[in-house]
Amino acid sequence: MKFAGNYFKRGGTLKLFERKRAFIRVISFSIAAMFVLGGFCYAGWNQAASLEYQIENDRQQAFSELVSALNAIDTALQKGVYSRSPVMQSTLANEVARQASSAASALGRLPYSFVELENTSKFISEVGDFSSAMAKKLAIGESYTTDEVNSFTSLSKIAKELSTKLTDLQESVSLYNMKFGNMNVSGVRQSIDRTAVPVIADGYKDIEGEFPKIPALVYDGPFSSHVENKTPMLLNGQKEASPEIARNRAADLIGLSSDKVVLTGESSGKLPTYQFEYDNGDSSSFIEITKTGGIPLTLLSSRNVETAKLAPEQCISNARSFLEEHGFKNMRDTYWIISNNSVMINFAYEQDGVICYPDLIKVAVAQDDGKITGLESRGYVMNHQKRVFSPAKITEEHARELIASSLKVDSHYMAVVPTGGQNEVFCHVFRCRGQENRGVLVFLDAATGNEEKILLLLESEKGTLSL
Repeated sequence: MKFAGNYFKRGGTLKLFERKRAFIRVISFSIAAMFVLGGFCYAGWNQAASLEYQIENDRQQAFSELVSALNAIDTALQKGVYSRSPVMQSTLANEVARQASSAASALGRLPYSFVELENTSKFISEVGDFSSAMAKKLAIGESYTTDEVNSFTSLSKIAKELSTKLTDLQESVSLYNMKFGNMNVSGVRQSIDRTAVPVIADGYKDIEGEFPKIPALVYDGPFSSHVENKTPMLLNGQKEASPEIARNRAADLIGLSSDKVVLTGESSGKLPTYQFEYDNGDSSSFIEITKTGGIPLTLLSSRNVETAKLAPEQCISNARSFLEEHGFKNMRDTYWIISNNSVMINFAYEQDGVICYPDLIKVAVAQDDGKITGLESRGYVMNHQKRVFSPAKITEEHARELIASSLKVDSHYMAVVPTGGQNEVFCHVFRCRGQENRGVLVFLDAATGNEEKILLLLESEKGTLSL
C-alpha cells in the first residue's frame, strides 16, 4: 500500500510537471506567434512604405520632366521668334511639338485631375498641335503668315512665364522637401505622424489661378479659333423645328408613336438639340434632334444584345436602308467592327464617285434582330455640303509612281479628307499591302502629290480598325 501510495503520489507530480511544461509550451508558442505576426505586420508596413516612396519618386520624376519639357518649349519658341530660315523654323517647330508631347506624358503621371490642371493641359495641347501644323506647312514650301508669327510670339511669352514659375516651384520642392503624397480634399498631404507638410499642389494651384490668357490661334488644326466658331454646314438656311416636330422624328427613328417618347431636355451651343428618352422597363433609348432642321443627331440604346444571328453584311444593308429612310442619301460604308454582338459601321457621303470622309455617320446594328441601336451623325451635320471638285493635277498613273516601292497597290479611289482644322484635301487613295500582308491606306494630295495621310489597317474577322 505504501508503495502504491508513493506511486500515485509520484504520478500526480509527473502530471503536474507535464501540465506546467504544456503551459510553458503554449506560452512559448504564443510569444513566437506574436513575434511572427509582428514580423508580418512590420514587413507589410515596410512594403507599404516602400510603395509610397516609389510612387512619390515617380511623381517627383514626372514633375521634373514636365518642368524640363516646358523649359525646352520656352527656349525653342524664343528662338523661333527670331528665326527667318525655313529650315531652322521647321526644326524649332518640330522641337516644340516633340517637347509638348513629353510634357503631356509627364502631366498625365501627376496626381491631379484634368480640371485642376485645365489651363496647363490646354496650353500644352495647343502649342504642340500649332507647332506641328506649322512644321508641316514649312515642309511643303509655304511660309509663316504675319498672324502665325504673332501667334508664336504670344505663345513664347506664355511659355516663358509658365517655365519661370515652374522652375521657381521646383526650387521650392528641393528647398522645403515638398511632397505630392496622398492629398485630401483640401490639397494638404498628411504625413505618417499626421503632421501637415508643404505640398506641390498648393504651388501649382497658384500657377493655374494666375495663368495668362492663351491667344486665339488661327491655323489649320483642331484648336484653331475658327474651328471652335464653326457653324453646322448642313443646317445653313434650314428652319427651326418645333418640339412637336422633333418629337415625331425622334419617335420615327425608333419606330414608335410620338406619345411613347418623352422630351427630357435641350442643349445649347453651336449645335442646339432637343433631347428625348424612351424607356420600356427592360431598356431605354436616348435621342437628340437638332433644333434647326430637325435632323437626327444621336441615338443610343441600352438594350443588351445577347446573341449574334446575323452576318455583318446583313447588318450593313439594314444600316444603309435606315439612313436612306431617314434622309441620309448616298452613304457608303467604309469600315465596320463587331463589338458586343453589334456591328459598328462608319458611313461616308459619296458624291460623283468621290468619298467625302468629313461627312461621317456612325451606325450600330444589333446582330440578334438587325435593328438599329446607335446613330451618331455629328460629322455629317457639321460638314455636309455640295462640293465642287477641281480636276486632279496629279494623275492616277503619276500618283502610283509616288507610292513606296515596299507597298503593293490593291485598289484606288478618290476621296476628300479633313485636315486638322476645317479645311479639306482632294486625294488619290491607294489601298495597299505592306510587310506581312499588312493593309495600308495611302492618301496623296491630288494637287501636289504630297502624302497627306497614311493609315495602317488592323483587319480580322471582327472587322477593320485604322491606325
